[in-house]
Amino acid sequence: MHRVVPVAAVVAALALAGCGGDRDAAVAAPAPALAPVPAAPAVERGVTAIPLDQRSPRAGLALAPGVFLVQGIPPGQTVRLGEVAPSTLLAISNHTDEPRTFSLGAGNPLSAGMVAWERGYEALPDASWCRIEPTMVTIPAQSTARVSVVLDIPDRPELWGRKFAIGVRVAPANESAGLQFGLAGRVLVETALHGEATGGGPIALPTPAVDLEVLSPSSRKEVTVPVRNGTDRDLRVRLARINEIGAQRDTWSRLVTGGCTALIDQSWIETGAREFTIKPGATIAVPVTVAVPADAIAGRYEELLFIESLDGVPTGNRREPQGATSFVRVRLTVDAAAVR
Repeated sequence: MHRVVPVAAVVAALALAGCGGDRDAAVAAPAPALAPVPAAPAVERGVTAIPLDQRSPRAGLALAPGVFLVQGIPPGQTVRLGEVAPSTLLAISNHTDEPRTFSLGAGNPLSAGMVAWERGYEALPDASWCRIEPTMVTIPAQSTARVSVVLDIPDRPELWGRKFAIGVRVAPANESAGLQFGLAGRVLVETALHGEATGGGPIALPTPAVDLEVLSPSSRKEVTVPVRNGTDRDLRVRLARINEIGAQRDTWSRLVTGGCTALIDQSWIETGAREFTIKPGATIAVPVTVAVPADAIAGRYEELLFIESLDGVPTGNRREPQGATSFVRVRLTVDAAAVR
């Protein structure tokens, strides 16, 4: 079934590191110098875009942004990210004194030569679900061309509410020039939530985000997070916070949903048992309690809770040595009227 979703209203774009149209041709412009980091996010067509930094050129080639996150992508629609969120256009800069032609591709991050990416994002299983438009670009000397990532994820229940990593590769059209002159970037994709979603992957999350009602200081709220075993064997999993998986909190703070503040004080989130065994195809309900302290400051907060495999379910991601990992976004609002 093909669902119609107002994409501009549901996609959030977050540029994480430096990598950079229209549908038929890339538009070349003079190559810009590396720009300073903007002090505040820009809002484009209802989309929040937060560029953080840029990657230095390599062998006269620069790609910006090098990594970005898009949220709310609806399966069953063709989404040209450059049209929905112009800040996600990939800017490919030729800093040499000669024109250069590059081939562009997108797909599984492993095929782009990556061995590690952000934990909790599965390698895109089918390269036909994404592409770059155009697939070839010639860039004059000291100029920049902008191209778009295009997503075409099928409309299937298990593909709603999923997290995928996509590898983007820019390489000289003449491969004899050597791969060392190419660049690789990545796109982190979170598909839209939907009531019919079943969750997919080894660690399936039918509810990948928990949105709580408005809470007051000194209040408590218990919720359950369903976790399904998507494998054909018993699966041992562990519930972990960011600091418990060896990740830098300031790095993951950049992945919070637009409009939210990363929850710095982890004492707000309480969990009971931390390790579980799930039978093949079975779903368990993991209890989580949110305890808002009396001195809480009004605002919209988000915390990421990770569920990681302890049985070595392989993903190809070097940052997941224990195996498959996923995470749940827990969001809450502290009521300003209740704060004194």
